Amino acid sequence: MVSSSNLLVYNRSVFANNFKGLANDDHQTLPFEKGLFISNLNSSQFFPIDGQTGSPSISLAGVTIQMDGFLHTHSNALNQAPMFSPDDILLMTEVFIKGQAKDSNNLFFGIAHGYGPPYLMKVTNTTKFRKFAEKIRAMEKKEKKKDRFSDLYRTSFNKDDVTFNEKGFLDMLSREGAGNGLSLYRAENNDCKKWIKLERDNFSSSGISEIKCN
Repeated sequence: MVSSSNLLVYNRSVFANNFKGLANDDHQTLPFEKGLFISNLNSSQFFPIDGQTGSPSISLAGVTIQMDGFLHTHSNALNQAPMFSPDDILLMTEVFIKGQAKDSNNLFFGIAHGYGPPYLMKVTNTTKFRKFAEKIRAMEKKEKKKDRFSDLYRTSFNKDDVTFNEKGFLDMLSREGAGNGLSLYRAENNDCKKWIKLERDNFSSSGISEIKCN
């Protein structure tokens, strides 16, 4: 099992209820993303923020306060996959690099989607995550589009197959040297109260090792 300290207080009822609300089926028919900017997890400061109609992203450009984390939806109406997109990952690295995370040791992003329980990705080693963040942000500035992080991984975890996406996401972390700097978690169900850490395991029939968080 993974210690609950590695997930902060993600089983807290207020957090779970807010995340569960994003997982509402009605949100999957919206032509835009819905999000929650969490400025203070301990005092339950959750602020709704929506994306632009037709856009598969939410901009945080106008947000100047620090955050504990950010939750958002991936919509079926926008043909979004049930996994973090390369743009989601780049946005998280931007928050980290710019010092916008209130606690960089525990910065997290989450997605709710229409194919099963929500996901979290969380910083679990700041030194390794910083190296990973700097690497992929440098990749994104390359002259040739095909060499950019967002283009290289556009289809690597972008299907309606959750197992394919989980393996693709974890393979990307390994390939780009993230190590244990960034970890991936899946909720046990849409209640978002219990979580499972996902790791790549070539000896498992699914290719994924599931470690319950206590």
